[in-house]
Amino acid sequence: MFTSIFFFEIKYWLKQPSTYVFMIIMTLLGTGVMAGYAGMFDDTLSAQPIPKLANSAINIHRIFSVFKELLLILLPIVFGQTIYRDFSSGIHSVFYSYPFFKVNFYLAKFLSAFAIMVLVSLFLGVGCVLGTFLPGVDANLLGSFSLTTYGVEYLVFVWPNILAFGMMIFVSVALSRNIYSGFVVAIGIVVTQQILGRIFVSTDNMTLFSLFDPFGAVPIQYYTYLWTVTEQNTLNLNVTGLVLYNRLFWLAIG
Repeated sequence: MFTSIFFFEIKYWLKQPSTYVFMIIMTLLGTGVMAGYAGMFDDTLSAQPIPKLANSAINIHRIFSVFKELLLILLPIVFGQTIYRDFSSGIHSVFYSYPFFKVNFYLAKFLSAFAIMVLVSLFLGVGCVLGTFLPGVDANLLGSFSLTTYGVEYLVFVWPNILAFGMMIFVSVALSRNIYSGFVVAIGIVVTQQILGRIFVSTDNMTLFSLFDPFGAVPIQYYTYLWTVTEQNTLNLNVTGLVLYNRLFWLAIG
């Protein structure tokens, strides 16, 4: 039953035009922003004494952070719609009449939505890589390609966020049987970050803000705000300490 539901949902989303629209949007945004950082639209970027590399680990993280709210808004569409379709059509009552564990039903639904969002999010990275090959980018603003840089970004930030926030949204829609509750949860996550920012920044307590920031961007800023340009161009992100605690905290919340 689990595999049947899981692959049915995967096939459903792969047949939807919206899935490919999301992929195209992610690709175009990643391509455009990377090309911008690589000097395609500003010839003066490479005139600095030590130019900042567009595809350094810290800059890749900044690019992905720009689109964190966009990815968040997609979650109610995918996670919410995956479970809400059954309630809106009434098919859930048919499913529940069969002798199977409900946990398998919900787990298959959730993991299929997670898999689709993982696939969609990958195209942001694809766009970033494509942006480094566009005509007009400045080779002096590009370092060597590092698969590890993208791997860390996805494994530590993007996919854990999708997992934790997706679970919150999925449960909200499943319990309320109202897809709009998923959007309320997504907006609530953004509002929570803004409120926490105002509280902790005003009290100059960046350590606590680093721990509770929903997206995991603040702990990176906490560790890197004193980096020189050379360090920004060469160092990998530190994913220990507050970054690790932050990720574990929000996964536990999810």
